[in-house]
Amino acid sequence: MATTEIRVPKQERAVKKRDAIIRASYELFCRKGYYQTNTAQIAKEAGVSTGIVYSYFQDKEDILLQVVRLYLAELKEALDSVLSGVDSGRGLSYMVEACYERLYASHTMRAEAHDEFWAMALRKEAIKELFKAFETELLQELYRKLACRQDVSQTLLREKLRLSYHILECSCHDAISPDLSKAERETLKQLTVSAVVDLLERKIN
Repeated sequence: MATTEIRVPKQERAVKKRDAIIRASYELFCRKGYYQTNTAQIAKEAGVSTGIVYSYFQDKEDILLQVVRLYLAELKEALDSVLSGVDSGRGLSYMVEACYERLYASHTMRAEAHDEFWAMALRKEAIKELFKAFETELLQELYRKLACRQDVSQTLLREKLRLSYHILECSCHDAISPDLSKAERETLKQLTVSAVVDLLERKIN
């Protein structure tokens, strides 16, 4: 627990130190897990003293919040290229497959983080709220872009987008299993993309 006043870094050097602590924590949480990492290890990884860590963060859970924000920012950046192409005239299947591939890449690049942070969201309300806010923002942006497309049924579109996102997430999570062959992963991808495209095109009475 922190015993010093928490500082908000303003100078470039201080900002870099704080960022280094967050990134060092990110790497350690991925390699060792959140509960197997302590602040002394974080400080060593970041190249600072433990006192410096506590001058910027209240405790390890405070650091965790910033790490999850960084993880979600990386995921959003990976999806931005897909979102920017939604209104480019590309077909719906192309867009859904591109979204799947970005999500799959994020799972494989940070598989440990993905599992760790989603598990934490079940136990810590603050983490859950970060994921909820990320999903809400993403789905709102998708809705704005897809609401004017001719190849997308507008009936219950918000609900279908939410379901589509969860289908893609679950499929990518299954696809990273080492038990699947390359051919099986490709089949899973094609089935998932087909199911999501069908859902978005379907007119529901």
